[in-house]
Order: sequence, then structure tokens, then C-alpha cells
Amino acid sequence: MTSQRGSISRLGSHQHNNLRAYKKKGHGVYFTCLLSLLKMHISGILSVDDTDLIHLNMDHEELVYEAHKAMQLIITNWGYLLIASGKSLRPIKCFYHLIPFDWRSNGTWKYARNELNKEFDIWVPIWGGEVVLIDHLLVDESKETLAVYTCPSGDCVGAIKVMQDKAQYCLDTSKNGKLHWRK
Repeated sequence: MTSQRGSISRLGSHQHNNLRAYKKKGHGVYFTCLLSLLKMHISGILSVDDTDLIHLNMDHEELVYEAHKAMQLIITNWGYLLIASGKSLRPIKCFYHLIPFDWRSNGTWKYARNELNKEFDIWVPIWGGEVVLIDHLLVDESKETLAVYTCPSGDCVGAIKVMQDKAQYCLDTSKNGKLHWRK
């Protein structure tokens, strides 16, 4: 999920305060090392004007409906924290992946398709008390975050396509320019 662009100093301090409040509500991911039993709580990833919010409950095998409900709560709380600090989410930049698995009897799995199910829609709060629907992406769908195209499945087709398009643009520009090629 991505938040609004702004200046580094103002946005940075607000974001960190918001992240602390978000973490106090228990949102994020809890990991426990099986060898040392060391516990770690990650509530989000910040980078100047982008925020990735994470939900993964390792203490409970969640049904997709439970995970969706938790994600909606996380995003709603984050949106209200931003509004309280004078910022707001920009829905056009927001998206999410809800990643359930279909388990087979032999222990293998595949990603379940749920992006067309309206029950799994996610809404973000914005100024004025409105809520706006955001994009629910396929697990294989790449989207640009921090200038890199990634997707949860690890499929790099989207990133390669962007690089090919940029390389083709450079090639076309150089062909149409006044560059003199030596033979």
C-alpha cells in the first residue's frame, strides 16, 4: 500500500509517529525464531513517501476472510492516522494483494484466485470522511513500488517488460536522432 508524496522532513517524522501508533494497535507481522525463540515485530516498511503495510498472523492459521478483515482494519487505521497528522492516502497509488492458498492432498499448494470477489474489496479513508475502493491485484501482477516492478509470486515478467520498453525507447530515440554511427 502506498501513501502520499511529500517533503522528506515533514513526511518522515509524521510517518514514523504514525508507524509507532500503528504498531501499538498490534498491526504488522510477528516472527519467532524456532532456534532462539527470539521474537520480532515488523509493522511496516517506510521509505520517504511510500509505505508498505504488512499483515501476516503466524500464531493463527487465518481463513482468507479473517485476513481480509484484518487488512481492512489495518488500512483504515493507517488512513485515519495519516488524516490526523494532516496527510491522506492517495487511492490512485494504493493497491493490495490478498494471498490465500489452495492446499492439495499431497501437501503442495497453488495461489487461490480471489481478486474478482467483491467480498474482498478494500477501501481507504480520505479527507472529508469518504472511503475509496483500491485495486486488488493478482498475485502475479507487477506494480511499480520504489521504482521497481515486483509482485508477491516472484514473477519477473512485468519487470522485464518495463526494461524492454525502456531499452526500445532508447534504441528508437538514438536511431531517430542525429547520432553518427561508425562502421
